[in-house]
Amino acid sequence: MISKKSGALRHLFLRDLPADLVRRAKGEAALRGVSLARFVRGAIEAALKEKPLAGTAVDVPAEIAQAQQWYAAHGEEFAHLAGEYLAITAAGLLDHDVDLQRLTERVWDKIGYRSIFTPRVGEPALARLHSPKHVR
Repeated sequence: MISKKSGALRHLFLRDLPADLVRRAKGEAALRGVSLARFVRGAIEAALKEKPLAGTAVDVPAEIAQAQQWYAAHGEEFAHLAGEYLAITAAGLLDHDVDLQRLTERVWDKIGYRSIFTPRVGEPALARLHSPKHVR
């Protein structure tokens, strides 16, 4: 598939798609009289308009955004907890632990089941996920 980015064309290779899905996409593109690349690009653009990608600022709940702001203002205070996860709300630090599962269970027991911001000290607050490399 080819898409436009900053005026330049970029290639995107999609691997491991079910044969039936590819066949249906090719058929639908042919019925519409467009290339497969144009059809897939349109489908991706339509899907992204319907629901923003997870992890974007658009879908961050207000309570998490407030907790992130608190952490941005106070994060340097927790350097001594490097490698530990922090449980943070807009009101501040609730608890910390090296085990994320134990931490969240303990916090939910205290405050009930709700969203909490749990950064790991010494790591960036946002993770960047990369596509896995295909090894032959």
